[in-house]
This record gives sequence, structure tokens and C-alpha cells, in this order.
Amino acid sequence: MCVASRRAYWGGVSVRLFSVFRRRVVAVAAASVSVVVIAAGLVAIAAPAQAATINASQGIVKTAILPSTPLTPGTSFSYRLDFSCGTSITGVTGCDTTTITDLLPEWIDYVGVSSFPGTAPGTVTTSAVGDRTQVVLAFTAAVQTPSASTGLPLGSYQMDIQVRVSPNAPWTIDGTTIPNTANIASANADPKSSTATVTPVVPQTPAATADKSFSPTQNFNTPGLTTTLTLTGTNTTNGPADSLVVQDPAGPGNPPTGATSPFHYLAFTGFGAMNLPQE
Repeated sequence: MCVASRRAYWGGVSVRLFSVFRRRVVAVAAASVSVVVIAAGLVAIAAPAQAATINASQGIVKTAILPSTPLTPGTSFSYRLDFSCGTSITGVTGCDTTTITDLLPEWIDYVGVSSFPGTAPGTVTTSAVGDRTQVVLAFTAAVQTPSASTGLPLGSYQMDIQVRVSPNAPWTIDGTTIPNTANIASANADPKSSTATVTPVVPQTPAATADKSFSPTQNFNTPGLTTTLTLTGTNTTNGPADSLVVQDPAGPGNPPTGATSPFHYLAFTGFGAMNLPQE
């Protein structure tokens, strides 16, 4: 119909237009895209990509399974994940390419994960994200969505992520409520998430170490010869400290005087370079 009308209107050039029209329509039809006719030319416009079809639902509930003792540094506990996939659509047997992602909080160490359910196999991977550990559970059971794929079959499941409070956890997190969120995602279901909290108990344990050295380590007992005394103090408290005092000679009270003083024969002449703590 379009070709006939063009011949009647354009006359002598109709054969050339028909030839162009026929070749381009065949090419466009093979590509399954829409065609727009503009004057004597054709413009092919690609059809928009189709969004993934939401034909299933999923859910997740996360809880912290705690011991009867306080969550002190080194104490183990677990995060329990109760998750599910469901649908009422015939031909859909699961959630497509399902993953559960859990970015553990700082000072919570990853220990392991329980076995995957028998009907919902999968893989677990961990990676470092800054000072934190990210755990990803990827489900690999065969499912129909309705096309053939892999993911989480219909049903309800449970898995545990075993963790512990880091042995190096600082006292500054003592009594702090620490949230942790797990996210479940699938190609054919809306994403969901759930959060559980824990409260560590980390008492402050003040501690410090000191070191002392001479350079040279020995010398002639000759007046005027110099020696350098280096003092080093290190805060080994489980966290920051308000102050750090390095004293020589050691001991409470006033330092000794007279012949009992270590500086009786080594006169103090001044301070050298100092490396002070940084905030």
C-alpha cells in the first residue's frame, strides 16, 4: 500500500524509492525494531529494553544469637538469617539469581557460615571493605522464573553467620549498640533487608610500656664526653589514653639525689628531638 501511493505521487522516482524502502524494511524486520518514515528516508529506532519482571516475593529476618555471657573481646556469637521466596504464579519455581549480602560491622570478625540448606545450595564469598568484612551468599539451585535460571527455590530457609567480637576491640565501643543489616536481592523480586543489633562489653584496661637505651652503650669515664639517652613510651591500653608519662628514674615520688641518682655522674644537658603522640 505504501509503495503504490509513492508511485502515484512521485512519478519517475518511484522505482528508486521502492528499492530503498524494500531493502530497509527487510533489514529492520530482521532486527525487530520500530520504523519511522521521514520524507524520502527511513530512521530505525531500537525498542527500549524490557525491565525484569517481578513475579515472586522474598523476605529476610535477621536476629543476633547471643551467649549467656557478656560480649567481651574474643566472645563468639552468630547472626541468624531466616529468609524465603514465594509466588502464586504458575511456572515460577523460585527467585532468580538470589544473593544475601551482609557487611559486618567494624570490630566484628567473620568466623564462618553454616551449611547451605539441602534444597537451596550455594556459595559463600568474603571480601575486605576497608576494615570490615563483607559476606555474600549466592544461591545456585535450578529454578524456573519462568525461564530456566539459578537462584533460591520456593520455600523458607535458615542459615547462621558465625562471628566474634574482635580481640582488639577498643574500650570506646563499650556499651555501644552496633547495628548490622543483611540484604536479599533477586532479579524477579523486590529487594528486602533486616537489621539486628548487639552491645559489646569492653572494659578499659590501662597499660603502657617503656624502653630505654644509651648511645654509645659504653664510653671512657672522661669528663666532657657525651652520651645520648633515648626514652620510648608506648600506650598499650585497649584504646586511647588521656595521658602518657615517661619518667626516668622510674618510681613514685621524687627522684633520688646525690650519689644514688643515675644522673650524678651523667649531667643532664638538654632534650633532643621528641616524637610526641598524635591525636
